[in-house]
Amino acid sequence: KKQTQPQNVTPPKERPQKPSKPIVLVSGSTGNIGKYATLQLLKTHRFTVRAATRNINDATSVSLQKSGAELVLFDFAKPETIDQALKDVELVLFIIPFTANHEAHGRQFVKHIEKVKSSIKHVVKLSALGIDGGYIPVSYTHLRAHETGRNL
Repeated sequence: KKQTQPQNVTPPKERPQKPSKPIVLVSGSTGNIGKYATLQLLKTHRFTVRAATRNINDATSVSLQKSGAELVLFDFAKPETIDQALKDVELVLFIIPFTANHEAHGRQFVKHIEKVKSSIKHVVKLSALGIDGGYIPVSYTHLRAHETGRNL
């Protein structure tokens, strides 16, 4: 016997689709450490990897995109790019280059994290220096590059 659906039944409302995998943002994704971290995260097939870069057209960015990364513009000189890069992100690998503006960029990034802290579950900050800007308002791990070998 064939079952039919009553005609007065309305279909359920569509819910916005959440990405099937958690999004992890890798800042500094085209640098020495960031490039390899991005590739390793892609190999796990557990995450949507968002590779943050100042130039989405350079060779390293294009290579990361071909490997499966989602490219996003990320430039401290353009704060709106940081907000866009953090959209829907659950995990962050924050690799900040050691420059004259290192501390200011760290503080700036913490302010952007504060805006979206409800969606971010964890931040891993890789730096040779301190937290830069005080606390990070979510669960975080601070890796100091020069200390990593001591943990082996």
